[in-house]
Amino acid sequence: MTCSSCKNLDENKKAKGKVSGCKYYCKKHKCYVSGDNSKCEKYEKSYSRSNDTCNKIYKEGKDFYNDDTPFSFYLFILIALVIISIIMRFVDPELFG
Repeated sequence: MTCSSCKNLDENKKAKGKVSGCKYYCKKHKCYVSGDNSKCEKYEKSYSRSNDTCNKIYKEGKDFYNDDTPFSFYLFILIALVIISIIMRFVDPELFG
């Protein structure tokens, strides 16, 4: 069982991720939770929510991605690491074999 099938999950209140997916508001925990979370001690099965809706909430929780760091930042870090490894190879050739 997951949060997607809990009656405490308010499917009308959702927070979309910056990239994809979304989280839903939990009435008991008073915070936004991912639909793919494992059930907690306050879990109550929702018999009124359809299987399709539960699957949609689960998928959106699984796909939740909120990182909007630009690709260029990661590219810069990669290039910096390559340059540092080249410099280290010249400073201490035995370090890299």
